[in-house]
Amino acid sequence: MRLKHVLKLAGLSMLLGAASCVAGGEEASIMDWSGMVSVQYMERRSAMHQCGGTLIAERWVLTAAHCVEYAGSGPNGRMTQYAPADDGTMDERGPLRVAIGREHLGEGEDTATYAVTDIHIHPAYTAGRFIEGADIALLEIEAGYTGPVMPLNVFEETVVEPVPGDWVMVAGYGNTSADDDYSGALNARGRGVFAPSLALMQAELEVIDNETCRAELGGNITDEASLPDWPEDAVLCARAPGRDACSGDSGGPITLTSYDGWPVQVGLVSWGVGCAEENLPGVYTALAPYREWIAETIGASGVAS
Repeated sequence: MRLKHVLKLAGLSMLLGAASCVAGGEEASIMDWSGMVSVQYMERRSAMHQCGGTLIAERWVLTAAHCVEYAGSGPNGRMTQYAPADDGTMDERGPLRVAIGREHLGEGEDTATYAVTDIHIHPAYTAGRFIEGADIALLEIEAGYTGPVMPLNVFEETVVEPVPGDWVMVAGYGNTSADDDYSGALNARGRGVFAPSLALMQAELEVIDNETCRAELGGNITDEASLPDWPEDAVLCARAPGRDACSGDSGGPITLTSYDGWPVQVGLVSWGVGCAEENLPGVYTALAPYREWIAETIGASGVAS
């Protein structure tokens, strides 16, 4: 089973054998993905893409919990990414930062990134057990960003929620196939940046019912004891022939066109089995069930609608 950790662990495949970039997709325009984020850690002078995410308020990034379950306070109190070592200890990878609004991670004069100052993982999340749900986290970042944010609208009176048969869009910097590796480029400041896909990719997927999703995935998950605890009311499943989120896309958004014609984020990439394989849909954390937790963590007044 690939956890877009292999599964869809956006970029943590290097660290944990987990999630990739959008498979079977097309290059995206950043104008269609306001607040799109690459969650990265700095390794010496290079930025290593780890997961996707979205800026939903001035200093708050929404991502998957499994992306940062091994992160914590490091040197000088900065949030730092760690990874399990073979001897049971934790290896330090480097300080966590986010790059916001990049159509291509290696281009552009605006190369500013923002340090992660705090991490809030949903209290119901169990480390290493993202399949059981609550795979959602909020990252607090340093001040300074003044650009657009991702429309969320889970706090509106009428919440936009997809139903089976709806078509949604997913985007990320993850693998474009299960066999992709990291590619690198120099940014405008001459620093290296590495990701499965340096270009932001997107794909359209059809939402399917959770019962079908569960049945199709069940025969491909070796740890079948997890399935009874699968929170069907808090996940979304989606697929399309030859298209899927993949490793490195974890934490990134799926959007649905709202009643007023604008795309709003309704979920985030969590996990899957393989990339764009037949009858193996992707699993996404649905945002609506976590609206109270998001509001309590960042304050509802700070959320873009």
